[in-house]
Amino acid sequence: MVREAIVERLAAIRQRLHALPAVLAEPLPRYATDALLHSAGERWLQLLVEAASDVSRLLLAGMDVDAETTSSASFRRLAEEGIIPHDLADVLQGYTKTRNIIVHDYLDIDHADVYGKLERAADVFGRYALCVEKALTAQAAGQEETDERER
Repeated sequence: MVREAIVERLAAIRQRLHALPAVLAEPLPRYATDALLHSAGERWLQLLVEAASDVSRLLLAGMDVDAETTSSASFRRLAEEGIIPHDLADVLQGYTKTRNIIVHDYLDIDHADVYGKLERAADVFGRYALCVEKALTAQAAGQEETDERER
């Protein structure tokens, strides 16, 4: 059940990444002044971070590791567990800070920061998804070995 929930969220991440070129089709000056455009970009970034955070918490829970209460902490914990590289956890923590600004401090949004993060999102969240898929594959292989020993 946990695995299916993770796979579903990874698919949502990929779907959102696929839609990003439409938001990034305009240069930064237009993006920054077009409320509809930057609102769409901010929402996409928010959803990417939230899906990745959900995946992190689900993965940690499936490993019988205490799930962290914050998105930033969950990314850091995945790095400590060797699931994602520490540098990726650091980058994801930066995305989480930007997500929090979008959600809670809407008057202080730096459109250039959001735009830059959106430009790098395919690489960042693509790397993240690959690391998670590798962990899921390793978990499945370990479970198969356990099942065979129990037979």
